Amino acid sequence: MPKRGLSAMLTRMITHQRTRNPGTSPRALRTRLVRWGLSIAVLASSLPLTACQYAATVRNESTKTVVAEIKHDRFLEPETTPATAHLRPGESASLGPFKIDPLEPINLRVRVVGDVFGAWIERRLEPGDQLFVIEDGNLESWEAIRIRLAPLDEPETPNGESPSP
Repeated sequence: MPKRGLSAMLTRMITHQRTRNPGTSPRALRTRLVRWGLSIAVLASSLPLTACQYAATVRNESTKTVVAEIKHDRFLEPETTPATAHLRPGESASLGPFKIDPLEPINLRVRVVGDVFGAWIERRLEPGDQLFVIEDGNLESWEAIRIRLAPLDEPETPNGESPSP
């Protein structure tokens, strides 16, 4: 009855390889595998992840005063808040740019000032420049405000009106 398992399969492969090419011993095969493994490890470590640049412009078109902040959630470390802005109705602010590892999440958080029961509303930032418009919430969502991602070239609208198409 033939042996089963991974070691038996490797033994059969090495024996088959040795009979096909007598110059290849099990030790030479292991050495070759170790060299390939080390080469891959060196190559992977020599390609560090480059940081991405994030920037957000926040425009408050709601009727409420809001606080907007960038939250950087760092793995295995405390989260940081690299930028904060206090925006009255009609004001706008630029938060950033920041250079951050692409694997670490970075979010825009917005909350109404003085609303003790209001939760932070979050939107994840993508690399590059982005424009976020804060608008009054609707009755269906039960939120006081909402965040809308807008095109960078969108004109500013007076009194928080929605832009006409």
